[in-house]
Amino acid sequence: MFVALGLAAGLCLPARGQAKAEERVITVTGQGEVQAAPDTVDVMMGVEHQESTARQAMERVSRAMQALLDALRRESVPERSIRTATIRLEPVYQQPEPGRGQPRLIGYRASNTVTVTLSDVRRAGPVLDAGLAAGANQVLGIVFRLADELPSRLAALKAATEQARAKARTLAESFGVPLGRLEGVSESAGAVPMPHFEALAARAGDVGVPVQPGEITVRAMVTARYRIEGG
Repeated sequence: MFVALGLAAGLCLPARGQAKAEERVITVTGQGEVQAAPDTVDVMMGVEHQESTARQAMERVSRAMQALLDALRRESVPERSIRTATIRLEPVYQQPEPGRGQPRLIGYRASNTVTVTLSDVRRAGPVLDAGLAAGANQVLGIVFRLADELPSRLAALKAATEQARAKARTLAESFGVPLGRLEGVSESAGAVPMPHFEALAARAGDVGVPVQPGEITVRAMVTARYRIEGG
């Protein structure tokens, strides 16, 4: 696990003649960043076909999806790890040349996609290969993530807190003022771990798709206010 730190701080001292205690504070921000290996992966794929009627399109897609699901079961993917993401049916029109009549209905396009969640990220490639071999012609992407990001977030928060404390001491020493007690601390919003998304352009029948999990970045930021003693 790698921890990286950023810098930002502020010092608020009273002007001559001012004695308001609330103005005698040092305000600092601390940032922490943690890199963690993902332990969960979502593989999103499906089938899409076009036919002359809506019923034919849905029937063909249903058969193709059943073949895909059977392939996933042969890969020992549990039923609970497979969920339907989207089912779509839409008309397809042929656009005429400008000024030459109205669009003409030429068929219907149907699609069905599933999300496969795996707790072993190393299986993403083989599962994707099995789906493509079974007839999947849509690969919407692969998302690597953390099933429980709390431990990494706490580590990032600890790093951010330590940085804020160190910066407050440095500022106080630099300005020659005594650092007092902690007045308040808050965690800034927006420090959300970003899943690693890998988009794949794949054709039905492609095999051996290389998949690299990489790492997930978890960031945290805190703002702390310390009293300046004396004066």
